Formats: sequence, structure tokens, C-alpha cells
Amino acid sequence: MRRLARQLSAALVVVAISLACRTVLAEEFRVFTVVYDLSAKQKPGEKPPVVARAATLFHAGKVYDYVDAANEVIVLEPTERRFRVLNPARGLVATVAFDEIKTRLNIAREETRRHAATLTGSDPRSANAAASLAFQLDPRFEETFNPADGTLTLDGGPLAYMVRTADPKRPGVPSEYLDYADWVCQLNYLLHPGPVLPEPRMALNRSLRAKDRLPETVELKCVSGHAMHLRAEHAIYFDLNPQEEGWIYQWESQLKSESTRQVPMQEYQKIVLATRAR
Repeated sequence: MRRLARQLSAALVVVAISLACRTVLAEEFRVFTVVYDLSAKQKPGEKPPVVARAATLFHAGKVYDYVDAANEVIVLEPTERRFRVLNPARGLVATVAFDEIKTRLNIAREETRRHAATLTGSDPRSANAAASLAFQLDPRFEETFNPADGTLTLDGGPLAYMVRTADPKRPGVPSEYLDYADWVCQLNYLLHPGPVLPEPRMALNRSLRAKDRLPETVELKCVSGHAMHLRAEHAIYFDLNPQEEGWIYQWESQLKSESTRQVPMQEYQKIVLATRAR
């Protein structure tokens, strides 16, 4: 569940810079996200369990995304057209170029298509799984938006989003946030593969971008394949405090340190996954 939450929290939560692209982010702001598992059983009056917490800091032309459960910092460097994935505790960093993300996702999509084609026959579970995969590869949602209260619903059958949106009152902020959300959900699918492809979240981001709105809560419900029900709650602030500036200084120092070991992405994943499995 932790690995699934890591991939989905980023998918639910949040964020990349377009390849065409802006090289400098327009705003300095921060987004704190908590993801809850609404499908978990709980006693009356209990809150649903938290499966992930994340802090996303926009500063000086970069974005720093930190998820405490994974102890991992994903740094978007748009001028370099890349992400850097830092594990502070292990002193490891891996670099992932935008072009590599595109190439590896194309391979993943082709593998998904081939797998979906094998799910034939009269077995209802196989048919549902095939339908879910086909939808994720090419999501088509029925959209409902209520401008009075800012609620947005995207219903695709196998998968649905229920979103409470907000007007940020600052031009450019939704676009910055959603551009990042696009890329980070794609990267996280490669880092922490889960049951939901990036395409549905990117479709939601397009809808939010067209309305120039920010998500305050994002609820994801999947009723076929891997059934799940998650809610991400976002708190957005238009500044950074001294503690957060200190985090950034620490992460940047570690990225530049000679003691931080630079490894290929595949090696990074093997080391981190092997350590977590202990």
C-alpha cells in the first residue's frame, strides 16, 4: 500500500513542466498534501488512515517534491529538462531526463496494450480488468462542473474523480502547478509502478487547466481491476517559510556534494526497493 500510495499520491496530488516550455517558474509557493485511504475499514467516528504526506515547494525556477514515507525528494529542473531523484538518508541521487520518461512510458503503454489483449474469455474479472486497462490508455470522461461551488466530477465508468476546486487569485499559478503535476505523475509511475496509468490524471489536469482552477481535494474511485478509493487534500500557501528554505538549502547541498553517489535510475530503484523489503 505504501508504494501504491506513493504513486497515487503524486497522481492525485499533483504536477511537470511542458516540454515546449517555460524555463522559469512564475511564483514561489508551497503545497502540502495528505492522502487518505477511504476504502479502509474503520470504527464509527474514526478518520480514514493516512497513506501519504507530501510537501511540494516551488522556488527559484525549480520544484521540490518531498514524500516523508518514502524519504525521497524529487527535484524538477526545467532548464535542464530533467528530474533528479534524491534519497537523503542513503546519499543517492539519480537523474531522469524528460526524453527518457517519454520513451519508458511508451514502452509501458505497449506492454499494457499487449497484456489487455490477453484478458479474453468469459471470466468477468478478466473482462473488467481488460476494460479498465483500455480506459486508462485512452480515458474518456463525462465531465460535470458546478461554477457556484467549484466542484468538478469526471466519470469514466471504471474510474472517477470528484474534485473540489479553488480560484487561486494569482495568474499563472494553476498552470505552473498542473504542468508539474503532469510530469511528476508520469515519473512516479516509472519509479513506483501502480495499477493506474498516468493518462487519467493528466486528463483531469487538462480539465483543471482549461478552467484555470486549483484542486483543493481530489477523490479517486476505481471500481474495476484494483478497486480503491482515495482522497488527497491540498493546502496551498503563497510563500516559503525559513524552515522550508532550510530544507531546500540542505537538499541542494546534498545534490552538489561529492559524497552523494550518482547512480543510474535502474540501480537507484534496485537499491531502494531492496532496502525497503528488509
